[in-house]
Amino acid sequence: MVKNGLLFLLVLTISTMLWGCGPIQEMDEIEISPFPERKIELTTLYFKVKGARSLERETRVIERTFESAEEMIVKELINGPTEEHLLETLPRETKVQGVIIIGSTAYVNLSQEFIWEFDEKIHDESITIYSIVNTLTELNKIDDVQILVDGETLNQYQQYVSLKQIFDRNEKVMREELPYPHEVLKRYFQVIDEQDYRRAYDELYIPLSQNIDYLNFYRYMLINKGHIEKHKITKYSTQYMENEIVLKVDYDEENFNGEIIEHIGEPFHFRNHLGEWKIVIDDIE
Repeated sequence: MVKNGLLFLLVLTISTMLWGCGPIQEMDEIEISPFPERKIELTTLYFKVKGARSLERETRVIERTFESAEEMIVKELINGPTEEHLLETLPRETKVQGVIIIGSTAYVNLSQEFIWEFDEKIHDESITIYSIVNTLTELNKIDDVQILVDGETLNQYQQYVSLKQIFDRNEKVMREELPYPHEVLKRYFQVIDEQDYRRAYDELYIPLSQNIDYLNFYRYMLINKGHIEKHKITKYSTQYMENEIVLKVDYDEENFNGEIIEHIGEPFHFRNHLGEWKIVIDDIE
């Protein structure tokens, strides 16, 4: 009897609470899409030309859902080209940890495989960098690119390139091959031997603080190098600095009388300027 009374009171209490709250309102129906929205876009990727140290564009249709366009584009670069005459530029084991845009700069954060899985038989570090840079700067909102590995900027990527700098787009790499610093020095000596001082001047990086125009350089070369017939590099070693590379070079200068002047361990400083290695010259005496 007591149990029945308690049960009745419980039912009565609940009924009173429900009625006191007024009529129950129906909830608005919410439509939930069974699939995330898909976006299909046409994009331009840059891959290494087989047998050359240059880039060529490949147009591709990509499909994305949650990823940003920038992140999906880098993932497509990692997947490699579809054209037979093109080669991959990034190790396929590389993972994209994120791409963010601040101002007009894209910050691309990659995994350690970007370093450790780099294969010199397949990849070229300058081509690798500019495949990322030129691809992302195809987007109107991106002017330049900073590349990070596990959130860090590296002083040295592989052999020559520092990742501490922000990279601008490089159109020249799509027309001709990019030379390494020692190749730039060899070319510099060659045009000096030919007394083509205009081309030699074009190989230089001159800091803004230095007032060295072509006329001053031309006069210096006539006085100091005009008697030199031939340069020959015998040995060099490479040192890596934060913003530049230093080659310690052993080389011979042979004048028109057949006399040879030996230079041992002479330093040549190089800076990457707009995607090209340039010889830094601070002063001419």
